[in-house]
Amino acid sequence: MCYHFTLCVFLFDLARNYGLKGTRHISIEESVGIFLITLDHRCPNRHFHTILATVLKMSVNIIKPTTNYNDVVPEYILNNPNYYPMFQDCIGAIDKTHVPQSEEAKYIGRKEYVPQNFMVVCDFNMCFTFVLVGWEGSTHDTKIFNEVLQRQDLNFPHPTGG
Repeated sequence: MCYHFTLCVFLFDLARNYGLKGTRHISIEESVGIFLITLDHRCPNRHFHTILATVLKMSVNIIKPTTNYNDVVPEYILNNPNYYPMFQDCIGAIDKTHVPQSEEAKYIGRKEYVPQNFMVVCDFNMCFTFVLVGWEGSTHDTKIFNEVLQRQDLNFPHPTGG
């Protein structure tokens, strides 16, 4: 009974706060079930993208770094003259990668092209604090970085206090 109540609250939250709606033939409960089965079995379904869009909206409120993750300079930076004071105000590292042409075959998707590149930010504990995927491989790093800085909806992690 408690599990059922928790699920009902979760589904109500998806509908009220994130705009998930049932269709004429499929309820919210069935849509979420189809989504979970698709994740488990990797099979395509027309309801998958509707639920995925809702989960992405919800993720902004759920997936967050701890509030003080960047307030303190890590000891291994503070005690290492190779890193301190150069990295005292850093909150992490940013990297973007291109797939080498010699290894392209490993990364080709089902439509026979290299699908995308990504930008990742991790803190000094090697925990991801930001991930952005979907840009074309030819897009310059600076263009992606500037886009991330300008768009509030992407929730790019900024240092606290400045």
